[in-house]
Amino acid sequence: MNVFKNMAFSLELQGKSHAKIKQRVHNVTQHLGIGTLLYRKPKESSGSQQQRMAVGRTIVREPAVFLMDKPLSNLDAKLRVKAIKEISKLHSTLKIAFIHVTHN
Repeated sequence: MNVFKNMAFSLELQGKSHAKIKQRVHNVTQHLGIGTLLYRKPKESSGSQQQRMAVGRTIVREPAVFLMDKPLSNLDAKLRVKAIKEISKLHSTLKIAFIHVTHN
C-alpha cells in the first residue's frame, strides 16, 4: 500500500467517511512534512520519512496516549537531537500524553 492507504486504513476500519479520511490524512501529512509522499510506497522513502509515516499512522487515529519504544535507537547523534525536538513539538501541538521508552 502507498502512504495514503497505510494512513487511511485504520480510519476505514472505524467506518469514517472518505471525505473525513482524506482531510485527516492530508492534515497530518502536511503537519509532518510528508504531504508530497502520499502516493509513494513507504520502502521508497528515507528512514526519517518512514518514521514520520509511522507516527502519522498513529496520529490520524487520534489516540489518548502515544507509547514510543526506543524510537531513536537507530539514529545517529545529529538525527537523534532533531527527532527529540520533533517529538517535543508534536507533544506540545497535539496535547496528547507521550510515553517514551529509552535506555538513556
